[in-house]
Amino acid sequence: MTSGEDLVLIALVPRSGRIREADRLKYALRASVLVDLALAHRITMNANRIKVLDAARTGDGRLDSALASLSANSAPTLGSWIKDTPAGFGMVNRYLSILADQGVLHLERHRGRLAAPMLATLLDPARRDAAVARINRVARGRESDDADRALAGLIHACGLDRHLYRFSPLARMRISRLRSYQEVADSAASSAAVEEAAVAQIVAQAVSDGIAQLTAELGKLLRYEYRIEHTGAIDHHGTSPSHHGGYGDSGSGHHHGH
Repeated sequence: MTSGEDLVLIALVPRSGRIREADRLKYALRASVLVDLALAHRITMNANRIKVLDAARTGDGRLDSALASLSANSAPTLGSWIKDTPAGFGMVNRYLSILADQGVLHLERHRGRLAAPMLATLLDPARRDAAVARINRVARGRESDDADRALAGLIHACGLDRHLYRFSPLARMRISRLRSYQEVADSAASSAAVEEAAVAQIVAQAVSDGIAQLTAELGKLLRYEYRIEHTGAIDHHGTSPSHHGGYGDSGSGHHHGH
């Protein structure tokens, strides 16, 4: 299960089959690949530039493609890499198709609406529950790992936390205040042998700082990219994307299953 798959499952409204915050989600899915590479100790962040630590193939096509792209560039910035990566609802549909191939979802295309996420029927609620449980650990202040916190950072960047914890301001606050993964580095150092502790701390800190910076910078990019696209749609159509089928913000009256 990748970060992108968990993101899509959490964004899915089981009763209606629609995807919440799809306009923002398509950007987060592009960056989720970077988060997975950082968690695998393949990349890190330094002064907002992505540095490849290990260019060897991972065995996952999506990760290998991103890693090859990053290796071909000289420490690209997060913003430049995100902008140079294809976007659109096709990204959301790609992850929906992956989950359908795994037997987690059944998909139905919109008639006459190609530029929109497909409708999804959830076949494996346990998979979605497991993804939500990862965010719950962070939102409720329970013990969580680096991957859980990275996913929570992406969830916040998409605005999905306000749907998950609509009636829990404290939970939303815990997620929004995610800033550092120092405790991950401390844990790695304490669990390593004494002679390896210093090296473990350096490596863990580099990776955890990279993930923290990735999610923080992603939040900024999401706000910037979405604002541009959203404003452009209003200028061109005279209305906002959320009035065309309810695929954007949950303020649309077309959303169900909240």
